[in-house]
Parts: sequence; structure tokens; C-alpha cells
Amino acid sequence: MCHLGSKKLIFLVLIVLAILFFVPWQSMGWGRMGWMQVKTITVVGSAQSQVSNEVAEFYAGVEAYGDDKETVVEQVNSEAARIVAALKEFGIPEADIKTQNISTYQQQESYYDSSGSQKNRPGQWSANNSVQIILRDITQVDALSSLLNSTGATNVYGPNFRLDEPAGAGGLLLSEALDDARAKAEELVEAQGLRLGKILSVTEGYADNNLYPLMRDQAGAGGGGMMPGSSSVNGTVTVVYEIK
Repeated sequence: MCHLGSKKLIFLVLIVLAILFFVPWQSMGWGRMGWMQVKTITVVGSAQSQVSNEVAEFYAGVEAYGDDKETVVEQVNSEAARIVAALKEFGIPEADIKTQNISTYQQQESYYDSSGSQKNRPGQWSANNSVQIILRDITQVDALSSLLNSTGATNVYGPNFRLDEPAGAGGLLLSEALDDARAKAEELVEAQGLRLGKILSVTEGYADNNLYPLMRDQAGAGGGGMMPGSSSVNGTVTVVYEIK
């Protein structure tokens, strides 16, 4: 039984050797395995719209100077507290009142000694405290401006008009931006005698241009029928298309 099995094994080996010897392996085409590179085109689509501004920002600051550090710090803090209280009474919620800057420093004075040499010595102390105010009812811009300029604020800036949620406004334009991207891609591809395929990727981009129409200080008290204007909102997308 074992002898019969050995004969079969020898027979199979002979057949394999015959195939390897007589078959023209060099002339046979086995093809090539690899990844086919996909042709793509990348375009940027955009859409723009003018949107009415929704909020106004103000900045009110208090500065004080004096020989005693604690006195000037207490002075600006007290005035800032009175401004905040007036803002809350006006109707501005606490969440829309933000401390923007607090600083204290000692100035340096120049003088000449008995030899005529110029030297420096510590001078008066300076303290500053300022707050940022967000006004969401822009019909009250003139009234708030008058209020700030009637307080103890030594500097008042604003209003700076802007959108409340610019990203949301830009999102409304994304569909138009996609249409713009496809139109650009089709024009470029058809000019080369090709066809536009499926979308491979989309990346969203957004930008807005805020308008800051007015800067005011304490000397400019009173309103003037200020107009909030509008902001330019852009919806932008970067799209990668397959080319066929």
C-alpha cells in the first residue's frame, strides 16, 4: 500500500516538472497590481450677503492720578462700580457687562540735579479700570451713549455695531457657496474636455467684516440718531471633486 502511494507521488512530481519545463512562462502576461490614482479638482465657492447689525458694543473707562497708590485705585474702582450699577439700572444684564482692563502703574518724572545731569524719580500713581458693555436692543444706542457720558467715565468708546451670531448668519449662505463651487468646477473641467464626478470632500470656511462706525469720548455727550448699519457676511466652502 505504501509502495503504491510512493508511485503516485513520483508521478505528480514528474507532471509538475514537465509543466515548468515546457510551458513558456516568459511570454505569459500576468498583468500588474496597483492603486489607480484618482484625478481631482479643488475649488473654493463663496456667497455674500449684507445682514443688519444686531448688537452694539461700548467701552467705558475711568482713569485717576495721585501721589498715593491706594487712593487712586480706590477712586477708579468706586467710579467703575457706579458705572456698572447705572448700567444694570438701565437694563443691561450682568452677563453683558465685562471688566475689560485693570491697570496700575507709577509714572517716572525727569529732573536735573545740581550738576545738570538728567535723572528720573518716581512720580504719581496712575490707575485705570474699564468695562465692556454689550447692548442687544440697538434702538437704545443713543440713550446708553448719553448715560455713559453722564457718569464718571473719563473715556467712552462706541458704539461698535456687529452681528450677534455671525457664524449662524454665514451658515445660511453655505448652500449658495456650494452652488458657486460646482459652477466653477464644471467650467474648469469642461474646458479640458472632461466631466465632473462626485464630491470627495467639503471643508467649511467663514469670515465676517464688522463695521465700527464711531468712536466717542466724554466730550461727545448726547445721541445723534446713530444708524447700526450692516455687516458683510460670507459663506465659504472648499470642495474637492472627482474628475472623470
